[in-house]
Amino acid sequence: MTYNQDAFLADSIRSVLNQTITDLELIVVDDGSADRTPQVVAEFSDPRIVYVRQSNQGPGGAANTALAVCRGRYVALMTGDDLSYPTRLADQLVAHARAGGGVLFSNVDYIDERGHPLVDGHYPKDFFLIPPLSRAEILYRFFQTGNFIHPVTMFAERRVFREVGPYEPLLYQLQDFELLLRLIKRHPFVFMPERTVSWRIRAAGGNLSAFSPFKQVRGENEYYLILRRFFDDTPPDLLREAFGKDFVRPDSRTPEELACETAFLCLRHGIRPLARLVGVERLYDLLRDPQTADLLARKYSFGTTAYVEQLGLIDVMGLTAAHRSYLLGDAGNGFDGGPCAEVVFNPEQEEFSLTFNLAGFPPCRALRWDAMRMRSCSIQLREVVWEDRKGGTGAIDVNLVRPWTGRSTGSGEFVFETLFPALGVPIEGELRSVTFHGRWTPEHPGVSAGRVSNKILEYQQVIAEQGHQLEVARAELEQTRQLLRQK
Repeated sequence: MTYNQDAFLADSIRSVLNQTITDLELIVVDDGSADRTPQVVAEFSDPRIVYVRQSNQGPGGAANTALAVCRGRYVALMTGDDLSYPTRLADQLVAHARAGGGVLFSNVDYIDERGHPLVDGHYPKDFFLIPPLSRAEILYRFFQTGNFIHPVTMFAERRVFREVGPYEPLLYQLQDFELLLRLIKRHPFVFMPERTVSWRIRAAGGNLSAFSPFKQVRGENEYYLILRRFFDDTPPDLLREAFGKDFVRPDSRTPEELACETAFLCLRHGIRPLARLVGVERLYDLLRDPQTADLLARKYSFGTTAYVEQLGLIDVMGLTAAHRSYLLGDAGNGFDGGPCAEVVFNPEQEEFSLTFNLAGFPPCRALRWDAMRMRSCSIQLREVVWEDRKGGTGAIDVNLVRPWTGRSTGSGEFVFETLFPALGVPIEGELRSVTFHGRWTPEHPGVSAGRVSNKILEYQQVIAEQGHQLEVARAELEQTRQLLRQK
């Protein structure tokens, strides 16, 4: 699938045609590109290429076209600016057969627009290197943290895609995640550690993989839409295996009981307020039904009073969270659940010193510092110090800290062109506290959010001026009418 990627498309096509497996067809779906994509494809005379040009339908619509056109038994996906390594298909075919089927994924390398390796920024190294996980474990992590599987390496039999149905064309950021969610409910996932694809992350929002405030907001809204149907069509046994340990009542079995449990799972989500909003919506519907309202009262001691209290606790708009800084810990199961500590971050002061109390958190192997919410910025991290539970102290080399959602410019400086600045901190042991010292600058020059905000202000000024001119014109018209009446 490709859209306005003519600068990279030829290399991408060659990477597929040069596979060690030669019995293949390459479906190139041009999703309404306005560049030289047709000419680039025309330069290839290989009969294995099937070129389809269509009006722009988005990444999901383009993928659906490719899946409808292809004829082979197996399907491997990639986009028009990525590169497949020569043995990708051969390696994936062997791994798929060895696993006995399922949906196969592998690791990736990150490259920039020039094809150079990306060392820092966007995603931590080996973010998509996944250990063997059961369907229940994957479903649980999908719910807690979102997608952690790279779709560009997906490999499966064509019938698998037809069984679960097409991509959702109304999603542009998370169409892959929505499909993966349906796939895991019916098929096992298989992971191979080898890198089979170079995944290109382009600057300044050049592709859907690049960060920008606009895309991040759109992604959050799409995540909300997915969460509303997250548990739909989940086999009851899989649901209990994945989430039973978090059920309010572990003996829940009936469809009505499971509906209550999934509502409470959303309501207690530790990371995303939008998930808690979905919980409120589900409980609203359950309380309006006399049968499930009675069940909630009898089995869960939950009624109208408890419900309206939750409405005051869930800050979906971030009215109280915008000035808070969160520290999440990985105690061995990833960064799932809620933050292990939080403190107030004063965005009005550029110098900061934030101390997080970790006394109640289990020993951790890594920390993720979500500096603030709804702020594009740059952060100069000067020092990270810690105190363990025996009173010992130490410091972390700031050069070992890695940006989770941004990029490093060196010497502890990080730039975040995103609405959710986050840093990964490598640390181990039983910690009592961690303190971050540094300086931050809001809306780093060149960040899209700043330009958008300025443009909005310009529009507001224009509207105000036009409104004033309209009032003057109306007054002049009224004066003219009065003069005409007098005459």
